Amino acid sequence: MARFLDGDKLLQKILQKKEARFIIVGGFNTVLTYIIYVALIYCGIHHLVSMAVVYVIGIVNGYIWNRVFTFKSREKPAGEFVRYAAVYVAVFFIGLAALYLMVDRAGMNPYAAGAVNVAVITVISWLGHRYYTFKASSTE
Repeated sequence: MARFLDGDKLLQKILQKKEARFIIVGGFNTVLTYIIYVALIYCGIHHLVSMAVVYVIGIVNGYIWNRVFTFKSREKPAGEFVRYAAVYVAVFFIGLAALYLMVDRAGMNPYAAGAVNVAVITVISWLGHRYYTFKASSTE
């Protein structure tokens, strides 16, 4: 029983960290949007349209969870959501540019480049949301 309680304390300690909550939200959001993407393709929706749809769903879902769970923001949502979406638009283009440079210019394997890209854009989006989107909540 003592081990279970120690594990429970460990989980509580992990969940106190915004970084851990951000990774949890991102993982949940990624799985959710991928399931929706697959379902849309299965229903006959073109893969590019499906990608656009799930990107919007991912931004909205990620914003809600990051606002409530990760950063526990109490700011007005309108301006905050615009900043959130702006970070993800910037991250999208940074990711495209990084993939282009790694694959098309440096000759890196696209699968490896994709993995590197996920790590890089995760850090960039964390910094953007912590210091721009949810800056008021990040000082607490």
